[in-house]
Amino acid sequence: MTETTEAVLDADGIQRLHYVWIDLELTGKDRSIDEIIEFGIIGTDVGLNVMFEYQRVVRPSAAALEHLEQTPVVMQMHTDNGLLLDVYKAAHGPNSIEQVEREIIQILRAYKRRSEGPLILAGSGVWHSDQHVLAKHTPRLRKMLADRRIVDVGIFRYFYQEATGKDLTPVNDLKDHRALGDIRLHLEEGRAYRHLFQGAA
Repeated sequence: MTETTEAVLDADGIQRLHYVWIDLELTGKDRSIDEIIEFGIIGTDVGLNVMFEYQRVVRPSAAALEHLEQTPVVMQMHTDNGLLLDVYKAAHGPNSIEQVEREIIQILRAYKRRSEGPLILAGSGVWHSDQHVLAKHTPRLRKMLADRRIVDVGIFRYFYQEATGKDLTPVNDLKDHRALGDIRLHLEEGRAYRHLFQGAA
């Protein structure tokens, strides 16, 4: 496990929120139908030190839930990891996607943020997938994150695998497809790559 560094402070002695690490669990992979059913978020400073964690199961629409139930692979995965049961409970709860988006925005606004520009979205698969899902279902949240500066550790992983024939970390063997647990693993993966890059500098 890669250890964290000490909190990174700016010239004014302030630890600033820099990266927003996000993992989403969805009802499936069809962006025209499927919806977010779980958020896992970790906010870190530029040194990848944790400033907050957030997890929430989201109430899906009836159509999205039906699509999940008709997709055997997704149904089995979320049955095994307990998310489906939590989603059924959320179906009668207050956590609409709009409510969850408001909660996340309030959390982000509560911190001093990086002064060089918008917060940076980070995670695995965030470049080709999550950023587009966020833009569709949580557009106000997406607008708080930088448009082009995105840290996708999945891209680093594939490039490292091609160069060395192995993984830098066993992250994919440990994932259970629950959002907070998975994003913790991807943050740890990010720390491993950061350590590797610093050693080569």
